[in-house]
Amino acid sequence: MTKNHFVFADLSTYELKTAQQFYANVFDWEYVTEDDQYHLATYHGKEISGLYETPQKFKDMNMPSFWMGYIQVENVQETVSKAKALGGIIELVDTENAIGGIALIRDPLGAGFTVYEGNQLASRYENAENALVWNELFISDLKKVQPFYEGIFNWTISPDNNHRHFILDSQKKRIGAIQEVSNELKGKYEYWGVFFAVDNVAATKQRVLQNGGSLVFEDENFTALADPFGAFFHVVPLEKNGTIPKKNRSKKSFKWKALLGLALILVYFITGWPWIWALFFAFWVYMDLRSGHTHLFEPVQKKQNPLLYWVVVAMWAFLGVYSVLYYIDPQWFYSQADYYQPTQKRGQIALNSKEIAEAPAFKTITLSEQHFVGITTQLSGNQKDDKAYIDELWGYFLDNDIASVIPHISGSEVYLVYIDHNDDLNTYTKALLGYRVSKIGELYDGLELTTVPKGSFAQFDSHKDSDTFLTRTWEEISKSNHIWKNNDALEVYFFNGKNELTKTELYIALSD
Repeated sequence: MTKNHFVFADLSTYELKTAQQFYANVFDWEYVTEDDQYHLATYHGKEISGLYETPQKFKDMNMPSFWMGYIQVENVQETVSKAKALGGIIELVDTENAIGGIALIRDPLGAGFTVYEGNQLASRYENAENALVWNELFISDLKKVQPFYEGIFNWTISPDNNHRHFILDSQKKRIGAIQEVSNELKGKYEYWGVFFAVDNVAATKQRVLQNGGSLVFEDENFTALADPFGAFFHVVPLEKNGTIPKKNRSKKSFKWKALLGLALILVYFITGWPWIWALFFAFWVYMDLRSGHTHLFEPVQKKQNPLLYWVVVAMWAFLGVYSVLYYIDPQWFYSQADYYQPTQKRGQIALNSKEIAEAPAFKTITLSEQHFVGITTQLSGNQKDDKAYIDELWGYFLDNDIASVIPHISGSEVYLVYIDHNDDLNTYTKALLGYRVSKIGELYDGLELTTVPKGSFAQFDSHKDSDTFLTRTWEEISKSNHIWKNNDALEVYFFNGKNELTKTELYIALSD
């Protein structure tokens, strides 16, 4: 007799047939029964565990499906008396059961276990495939239950680390463990976990997911899973040397997912590519959906907090889509407000009443601070001369691979930025032709940097025929009594893969 040792485990489940099929697919179990109510699971002829359907009265109470561990004792009645005296709750006592005396007891914090008096149950093994090999209590406060277990079973509870303690029997042999964990990790219930040894943890986890189960938690020591009805169980690797599963192994797992995340962040800082964040969030969402838990300053479990879980996952997905939109159209990312027709309101574009009908429509948007790097030319204020200067600038730009010497380019659009506005002459004195950059890097000789501060801009309708559109728009604006802000204007040119111009846009800063 293994006095005060775990010897068996069984499952209370809402749908017996479905649960049987699930565990058969995961562990290759077979079943035997005498009354079609209680079923014994076997593996290669070896008795493993029991399964039965949750009684209706417990279903009505919304009691979850659960695995229950059995502890063998010399005398059930004496154990029940000790449990009562030490603050336990006695749920059931049956001394005339066909297999022997049993009692269902809950410790002072509510974790349930069954004590068993008899010699028919012996299904916890030192090291056996697809079989029960370990039991561990997941609890929120050890101090509230330690006197209870030591008093009933004569156990010694020995510290292993800050949150984990081993259970030693009277011969100082390790027979189980107790972990103090928060509700965020273990859920709202205190419970005794059952551990099954498997030949391949990754393959077992995959079978669980393929058959409707879920991943609850995993680290280098064990993997916590749940069946389709939420009953938790754990799997650990089958030990090749014939010992029980060991914790705190010296072998460290390769954290490839964390390294991938760090690599993506590093690539972003090197290249400035916004779509890196889309990839980052997509991978994050995939892992959250696969595991059934996410994080936002603290763990959020789908089973315990489904609404919050889906809100957080949806937020990660939204941020991923937002990153893609930013990459495709950065201006949309920063845009605000709606379309307006020009009015006589000062601070946007002030027009004389005769000129209102001639002014083009525009959209008021807000642009964040943006940096541009490119080649520049001085402007004179003479329209004919300035056009020649701009044409010469474009010629040099098209004949040379300017993009290859500008680091951290954001987007493929080409920008013609008018800067250094002369208010007395009502004209610009400088123009820059180049690209928007995500951050400021080293500048090669011949390149210059300019920064356009955050502010409100008028965005004018764009057309494929850039020369006609820009010429007409600038002429109509020049006739109005416009008031500039920050002396900035941007012409944006969009090209396709064949280097053909497909669209142009014009942005002019508005006054306060």
